[in-house]
Amino acid sequence: MRVPPELRMITVRELCAALERDGFLLDRQRGSHRVYHNPRDGRRAVIVYRRPGDTFPLRTLQAILDDLSWTEADLKRLKLL
Repeated sequence: MRVPPELRMITVRELCAALERDGFLLDRQRGSHRVYHNPRDGRRAVIVYRRPGDTFPLRTLQAILDDLSWTEADLKRLKLL
């Protein structure tokens, strides 16, 4: 799935909140790397950032969404679209 135009300005804080709404738990954090784990299906997501209010580069956001396997319906359910 390509990154929808509405998501291009998503902040780290908004993406982390969406992960938590989807059932992910913060597994660990070291410096600027947050590792989230979903206990239901075993998926992991690594979020790298400098400040919580920062936005992601387009290719980084694309890679995160590909790893999460979120569909457009999931993005709507999580109130990102």
